[in-house]
Amino acid sequence: VFTPTLFVGMATGMLFAQLFALWLPGSETAMLLGLAGMATLLAATTHAPIMSALMVCEMTGQYFLLPGLLVACVIASVLSRTLRHDSIYGQHATEGREIDVLR
Repeated sequence: VFTPTLFVGMATGMLFAQLFALWLPGSETAMLLGLAGMATLLAATTHAPIMSALMVCEMTGQYFLLPGLLVACVIASVLSRTLRHDSIYGQHATEGREIDVLR
């Protein structure tokens, strides 16, 4: 669950950056938007915005990204909690309990 979330977040951010480059050619924001996509998707699925922002900063060593990533991750996490109460890990744990109850 964890690694595919990072990959899909990075891919989505990079795709958005490529679309963004159509309007502003010469922009070098592809990697930054990819990292932001990775952090925000991780924050949305795990409901842990601080962990996801710090993890991306630790993986890249780019600590100047931390303030922007924190804001984006908090927004993604709040939106995710509004749409779905449980995180992806809570959902997996609930499914396991439901299977045990059915037995």
